[in-house]
Amino acid sequence: MILLVVFLWLQAEHASIVGPVTVCEALRNVAAYKSTPVAVVGRLERSVSLQDSTEYLDQEDCGAGTATRILLWEDPAPEDGPEPPKDHPNLDQPVLVVKLAQIRKTTALGTHREPVYKKVQDRVIFSHFADVPNSWAVAYGRLVKIPEEGWDGVVFSLFVVRQNIRPLTGDGRLGQTN
Repeated sequence: MILLVVFLWLQAEHASIVGPVTVCEALRNVAAYKSTPVAVVGRLERSVSLQDSTEYLDQEDCGAGTATRILLWEDPAPEDGPEPPKDHPNLDQPVLVVKLAQIRKTTALGTHREPVYKKVQDRVIFSHFADVPNSWAVAYGRLVKIPEEGWDGVVFSLFVVRQNIRPLTGDGRLGQTN
């Protein structure tokens, strides 16, 4: 009986470990991730304007004709798409290190522009745009084809909850969340 309990515990422990894939791997094999959540590793980019912001996972050099960006869509209403996974999986750390190393061979971090504001008397006003470094990240969610290509050329979205977007250090370890 004790062996059965230990076996079931080990099975449950290993069942929750998720092996991440790169942006390019996810986009080349969308059908494989259609019905199951997936952890995707890439460069976390933000498109920030004075009115809103959008986040993407990106990887350069996915091959001719292959999309290189996945829109991160947080906590959608049920009518907008599939329910994102609410669980917080254990990510396979050695695989995470390998996947980030693969991405870093073709993809540089770079920067994006964000508005900077300043307080003038009792008001907050726009000051200027500043270059802000991108970061590495892994996001866990449901990969979905967008019905119509977005203005930014994005074809796929990953439906996520904020807690499942995790920063990565340069060597592929999970970083501190904000």
